[in-house]
Formats: sequence, C-alpha cells, structure tokens
Amino acid sequence: ETILRAYQEPICFVGDGAALCYDAMRLSLPQAELAGAHLRYPRASGVAEAVRQGDLAQAACSAAQLSVSYLRLSQAERERKQREENGT
Repeated sequence: ETILRAYQEPICFVGDGAALCYDAMRLSLPQAELAGAHLRYPRASGVAEAVRQGDLAQAACSAAQLSVSYLRLSQAERERKQREENGT
C-alpha cells in the first residue's frame, strides 16, 4: 500500500488476488480500480469478451503504452532464491 500511494496514475488490480487487494486498499487509494471479472486473468476469452463489450475501444491508452510493475518475485523465483541461500 505504501508503494502504491506514490503513484498518481490510475492503478488497476488484476489477477487472482485483485478483489482482495482492492477491497483492502480502495479507501486509501482513490485512483485504484478493480478490473472487470473478464479482464482479471489473461485468457483469450477475456480479451474477446472485452472487445465484445467495447472495453478495449474505450481504453485510456493503447496496449503498447501499458506496463507491468511486479512488487515481488514470483513464487518460483522466491523458492529458487531460498534454495540458493540454503546451499541446496
């Protein structure tokens, strides 16, 4: 939450923890948005549904302008790092 408060741009929560994070932070992050259910997971059907509903046509920016900011390593990377630190 501390990191996200530094962003002035809109923040869109996606992924399997999106609703949980959004619910926990929406009051302190007024620029936060929760992606629609069909957009939370990167699947071809979600993109098709977004096009059907017109969500992509009304996007604030193009797909080329989007960027991803990972706030932590993936689980596989964390486990590998731990193995390396333990010497196994």
